[in-house]
Amino acid sequence: YDMHGNVWEWCADWYDRDYYGGSAREDSKGPHSGDIHVMRGGSYVTTAAQCRSGNRNQYGSNPTYVLKDLGLRVALSPSLDANRAGGVVVTHTVQRGDTLASISQQYYGTMAKWKLIYEANNKISNPNVLRVGEALVIPQLPALRVPTGFRAAPGTAAEPYTNTGWAKEVIHEKTGIEMVFIPAGEFMMGSPSNESGRGSDEGPQHRVRLTKPFYLGKYEVTQREWRKVMGSNPSGFKGDRNPVEQVSWNDCREFVDKAGLRLPTEAEWEYACRAGSSTRFSFDDNSYAWYDGNSEDKTHPVGQKKPNAWGLFDMHGNVWEWCADWYGNYSSGRVTDSQGPSSGSSRVLRGGSWYDFSQICRSANRSYGSPDGTNHCLGFRVARTCN
Repeated sequence: YDMHGNVWEWCADWYDRDYYGGSAREDSKGPHSGDIHVMRGGSYVTTAAQCRSGNRNQYGSNPTYVLKDLGLRVALSPSLDANRAGGVVVTHTVQRGDTLASISQQYYGTMAKWKLIYEANNKISNPNVLRVGEALVIPQLPALRVPTGFRAAPGTAAEPYTNTGWAKEVIHEKTGIEMVFIPAGEFMMGSPSNESGRGSDEGPQHRVRLTKPFYLGKYEVTQREWRKVMGSNPSGFKGDRNPVEQVSWNDCREFVDKAGLRLPTEAEWEYACRAGSSTRFSFDDNSYAWYDGNSEDKTHPVGQKKPNAWGLFDMHGNVWEWCADWYGNYSSGRVTDSQGPSSGSSRVLRGGSWYDFSQICRSANRSYGSPDGTNHCLGFRVARTCN
């Protein structure tokens, strides 16, 4: 309210008629020194032109002036408020040779957060010049957000996409399953008509919008994780870190119900598999997938190939992955939070396996199976909505 008129409002900056031309492009704090301070907004005794958004009081005002039309409003930096959480204030006394980057490295383990310190300390007029002996406030980073029943993975940071504080990687307390944050977004689901190896059920290609972020298993569910919840191991290729296989959709549904998790939708699965890519695969060589050309006719421990751009392993190959949806034809139009058909006889499978040709492991390739069907190529990974 009243940003225009009523009373002039004092600003923190010194006034300099020529400052704009050489001002900082980011987080400008005005000139380093001066004789008068900035006033903005106009007042009840000025013309309408002087109340414009861009108008500056060309004379400024002496810091000691007291007039009937001089007022103010206040501001608060969130980082300063966060620093006071729990009554704890962390300060750093500037030493010779210190820079904001080196202080950031000391307290946060990375130089990249120097700007947090700069924003929390109005006394710093020039981020490249620190005064030895000066005490700087070091903002405490807020606790990472994690879903109920999870803990933040060791060494993880906040996810870099939304600035909402969700942990980039989490661990499910009950099962030990590691999961990765997937941001909400849009993508083209399916494949173009000229894609090599394309199946007819991969079209029409259509835009899908996912409105809610979610966590997805960093790896396919392993035999150790399955045994921890279900008490047995049906797999043919034994190994604690190998993906569980010989599991039906019904079996996987029982697992996720017991664990308090869920299966990903087909749209979530393809979106996460693509990780921003629009090509046949989310990679350009076989360093990312186990398929018939390199698998030696067996599954392999999860995580041995490279992850995709969002940190997910084995989205292509190793074992097929059950999705939540009934299998059916795609919609021809734009879809939001697609759940697939409301009914059907088969459930969706995605990703291909150790047994399949490489083209079957493409991001858009689809398959399906009876909900009670099992074989040595069928596995899954889990999902969890962020709430």
